[in-house]
Amino acid sequence: MDQIKGFGIILVVYGHNFPVIENYIYSFHMPLFFLIAGVFHPKKSNFEIVKKRVQQLLVPYFLWSFILFFFWLFLGRKYGESAALDLSPIKNFIGIFYAQGDIDYMNWGIPMWFLPSIFLTFLIFWLIKKFIQNKKNNS
Repeated sequence: MDQIKGFGIILVVYGHNFPVIENYIYSFHMPLFFLIAGVFHPKKSNFEIVKKRVQQLLVPYFLWSFILFFFWLFLGRKYGESAALDLSPIKNFIGIFYAQGDIDYMNWGIPMWFLPSIFLTFLIFWLIKKFIQNKKNNS
């Protein structure tokens, strides 16, 4: 499993730095990463584990998103590529909650989309496991 995780990390680095093979790598590297994350989902899930994931993923996401957004709002959007783009501060604020990872909504922190996505993947898997457990208990 560690080799697969390492391979996934290498694919992310190559995908972001070598545009020749970017489309090929982008076709599967993130699904591979989410699949690996699912393999490590806790065997026993309860609400305490969900609360722990909120603390591990969503609290840092929102904290850093607000910091990055306000830095971008007051300084970052005036320099570099952001200065040449006519980006909406309102859309970029909404981007904190939308977590879409696009220039129009998250110019201040595009890679941040990953944290809410991995949390939602965890939550969906947790709900599916809970549903299956309830079905088994009711049968």
